[in-house]
Amino acid sequence: MNISRLLVIVLFMSVLSGCVIQYNSGRYYTISTIVGGSGEITPRSATVAEGERLTMTLRPNSGWTIGNISGCDGQLDQLTYRTGRIRADCTVRVEFVEIVGVAYEARSWTESNGHTVTIIQPVSY
Repeated sequence: MNISRLLVIVLFMSVLSGCVIQYNSGRYYTISTIVGGSGEITPRSATVAEGERLTMTLRPNSGWTIGNISGCDGQLDQLTYRTGRIRADCTVRVEFVEIVGVAYEARSWTESNGHTVTIIQPVSY
């Protein structure tokens, strides 16, 4: 059996079995990151084969959350960012924002009957 006939049989069997054969052109691209605020993204940079995806993990520091993330045609799922298929060098930008609590103001007074009344309200700035 010659090599080309064997190759055709292997390809045909792969198609029938539902296997996906991916072509890799041998090109590799760099994914870099820009981080703002207080947190980490890992990996900070990576080299990925053309057509592949990269999964990145986000870790906001205590008191911070993810404000915005974009780049490399990716999607965010909780603390995981997965790029689209890589076709060129690209950059993922993540902005961590501080979680700001709600401030409250308390006002108290004593009524003529001796009862103290206290009202607590959120304050807008």
